[in-house]
Amino acid sequence: MKQAAFSEKELREAAGRAGQALLDSLPPPSACRQDFSPAFAERMEPLLALRPKQPFRRTALGRIAAAVLALLILGATLLATNEGARAALSRWWKHVRTDGIVEYRFTGDAPDSRTVPDYFPSWLPEGLTLEKVSNWDYYRNYYFTSETNWLEIQMLLGKPGDVLAVTPIGDYEKQIVRVSGNFAEYYSDTVSNSLIWLDTKSNVGFSLNGSYELDTLLKIAESLSIESASSK
Repeated sequence: MKQAAFSEKELREAAGRAGQALLDSLPPPSACRQDFSPAFAERMEPLLALRPKQPFRRTALGRIAAAVLALLILGATLLATNEGARAALSRWWKHVRTDGIVEYRFTGDAPDSRTVPDYFPSWLPEGLTLEKVSNWDYYRNYYFTSETNWLEIQMLLGKPGDVLAVTPIGDYEKQIVRVSGNFAEYYSDTVSNSLIWLDTKSNVGFSLNGSYELDTLLKIAESLSIESASSK
């Protein structure tokens, strides 16, 4: 299956965001002040007297610039290759438990509303029938069945501590893909297939689980919209 590709523009934008996030996480200079003991300062005076003033300043500034550049490159690399880092920057934190369960935990601010936006797929495989709808605070679930297949759509509105989880069984395949511009993960095992992604604009986490392969799950996922809810 073809892997997701990133353009130079996307990588530059990711580097900028990652660099700013890393710089914002550093403490202010006032918090880094260190008061040395008089005895230590006295021992250092002969050494400090020998240092060249201006060349040292240029060297120090050069090292600082190199360190900042390294942080930017590291941030771009993390965003381009590490889905956990991308999830963290979008206020969701990915964690793989020791029992193999993959969790996406929301770490942002509580939403103003407890109601999940009324998303519904405008396209579904032929023969699927909506069997059950579950609505709770911050959560909605649709369950569909046909004679040979099944599909579950879960939606979770981000609230601190809430978790979307995938439970791969046995040996499984994982791929990084995209859904409506958002990074997504596809898990395939011997029992079912799952597609999980996080909408960074609406702070809604989505999970599609069922008997369908990636291409079909992606088509369903891309069709999810609030406008199509009226046709339910």
